[in-house]
Amino acid sequence: MPENKVFPWVEKYGGTSDPVKHLRSFVDAMAVYSSNELVWCRVFSLSLKDEALDWFHLLPPRSIDGFVTLRQLFSQQYASNRSRGLTYTALVRMKQGREESLKGFMERFNRTARQVRNVDQRLIVSALTTALRPGPFVDYLYEEEPQSMGELQNKLVGFIRIEEGRSYRNDQGEEGMARERSGRDRRGEKRPVGGEHRMTVKRGAEVQRAQEYFHHTPLSAPRVRVLEEALRANLLTVARSPTPRGADESKHCRYHQNMGHSTEDCVALRDKLESLVQVGHLREFVRRENPNPRGATGRHRGQLPVGQRAQPTAERTEGEGSGDRPLRGVINTISGGFAGGGASSAARKRHLRNLHSVNKVGIGRRTMSSITFSDEDFHAPDPD
Repeated sequence: MPENKVFPWVEKYGGTSDPVKHLRSFVDAMAVYSSNELVWCRVFSLSLKDEALDWFHLLPPRSIDGFVTLRQLFSQQYASNRSRGLTYTALVRMKQGREESLKGFMERFNRTARQVRNVDQRLIVSALTTALRPGPFVDYLYEEEPQSMGELQNKLVGFIRIEEGRSYRNDQGEEGMARERSGRDRRGEKRPVGGEHRMTVKRGAEVQRAQEYFHHTPLSAPRVRVLEEALRANLLTVARSPTPRGADESKHCRYHQNMGHSTEDCVALRDKLESLVQVGHLREFVRRENPNPRGATGRHRGQLPVGQRAQPTAERTEGEGSGDRPLRGVINTISGGFAGGGASSAARKRHLRNLHSVNKVGIGRRTMSSITFSDEDFHAPDPD
């Protein structure tokens, strides 16, 4: 036994792992301890434990004449625990994931390639070409055709740097866009957009929005009272929604159960009530008024002066609305365009001529029989 030498540490083998790996670790450690293989045989039991140590002590006396014999007996005893090496098929089946980086895939590919034994490195490079997603590195593999994994690894470093730099720039750009969107959202919440009938932010359920109906039937009672009657009759349900940030806390909407606008000014409620009136509900709340005398306003009902835009309010002023009657329905019409005969003036004239001749009925010529007189029909005094 060597003197003044500390026995090297070797992980002890218990009989459940790969025996070949344990023998390799033991030989590497003993190479710096002693070159005498008989010494290896004497200290081999120090690297065993549990069931493997029991096996060693049950060996027949004088059955080991050298380390080669000991290695052979040990390998045969635990041959079932040997790890099965991967084949070339395992490399062929590998594919780079859609979101997998080049660096991450190459680490996985190299780890598998090291477990494949007795395979030409050119075959490994060929398998890598089919496993990678199309890209600059694949183009390089087709163009240069590296002959070994070492040559391939040297070139791979540059492509990984390029990919990581591109990914970093993309991440920076996305973060900048996210910050810009976040800033716009915060600014959009603080300032109102639109006019009286629009709110800034839409959160959760329906809130103030652009009105749906151009004209709203005048009502004889406040909308709060009409809403209560509609709720009692199960014609409407409360559209509860949270109060928008920065809303006017002095105004409360009974329909939305939030702050920011009053029930009377609620555009959504106006449209809901108008929809109910159109289908025949809430008739007791429709305002009944006498029409204006003919010619009082100088215009037909509903006609606005030139240049004046219709205001999206629930009811009109007394001067304008005194002659209004409840709407019984809506008639949609088409004016102009191809419905008027075509896009050109010649087509419109041709269309107009066709319209004039639609109801034209042919009238035949009327005939009359001849009227004749004879001498017998002449009754007058004889001038002679």
